[in-house]
Amino acid sequence: RDEEKGSQFISIANGTPSRIIVRIEPIRMVQQEEERETEVALGAGVKLKRGKGRLTTWEKEAEEMSVARHSLHNVPIPSDSLSIRKKVKAVRVENSVKLRIFTEIEGGDRENFPEVGAGYLLGPGHGLVVSSDENGRCEVEQTRDRTFFTKFNPWLSRMGVNRDPHDELHRRGKCPICGFKK
Repeated sequence: RDEEKGSQFISIANGTPSRIIVRIEPIRMVQQEEERETEVALGAGVKLKRGKGRLTTWEKEAEEMSVARHSLHNVPIPSDSLSIRKKVKAVRVENSVKLRIFTEIEGGDRENFPEVGAGYLLGPGHGLVVSSDENGRCEVEQTRDRTFFTKFNPWLSRMGVNRDPHDELHRRGKCPICGFKK
């Protein structure tokens, strides 16, 4: 299913005329260090016993990625559950992930890029739309929630406004900012 495939991603849609940098803050992880002890006895007195496994917590370091102008990026995040079927080595402790967004300035120093907002907390399967207002200032909105009956649109804000910069582009038209042809 489409919902299951996207559940370990956060979508970032960049509708601005400049490249943005998305920084995922450090994520607390937990890892099973030892296998659980199991004991099964067959016979008249059936016994089932499971021992304790040891868990280790650690922090995954911060990651940065750039999102091109007028494009979409699905940011993979670590799983949040250990599964017997899938061999997952480590999982997230918290359900949400903190993101910080910066706008890239041509020829500028990466450390001095201006931050958009004050950081955002998102869970798996959710997303953000970064767009520009009439004055060129960046605005960030959360995407509309995924529903079972409709296809997920990463450009649709929670208020139902389509922030796709190519939405009003005519057929065979070319975007003057990114060169996209419809």
